[in-house]
Amino acid sequence: MRKAVHSLKAGNSFLVYPEGTRSPDGRLQPFKKGGFLMALEAGVPIVPISISGAAKILPKGGFVVRPGRVRLTFHEAVPTERCTRKDRHLVLKAVRRAILSGLAPDELPVERGPADEAHKTPGQRAVIAEE
Repeated sequence: MRKAVHSLKAGNSFLVYPEGTRSPDGRLQPFKKGGFLMALEAGVPIVPISISGAAKILPKGGFVVRPGRVRLTFHEAVPTERCTRKDRHLVLKAVRRAILSGLAPDELPVERGPADEAHKTPGQRAVIAEE
């Protein structure tokens, strides 16, 4: 973790899947805290990216890639430079809210709580890639 924080402070970027694994049903799962703690420690912004459609192309446990469409939505960065470890739940909620706003209805969690209230974030951009 220390090496990762040092690397972030040096200007390197990481791609972190906050769920820690692929979803078994294609729906967004709870987030792990490791990537958020690294960003908070380094004081670097988090750029949420929604990935929609990937589970239909390669389901968890599958080995055959199916043709289909994947939509990547890049959201506004969530700043962390003035946040402490105590703020991690607020940062996590902001990132989760952004990611939820870029997912299809069948990718949303079954039970939705306050952190799952999807809404569009300003400056959101969508990129569509066909397989």
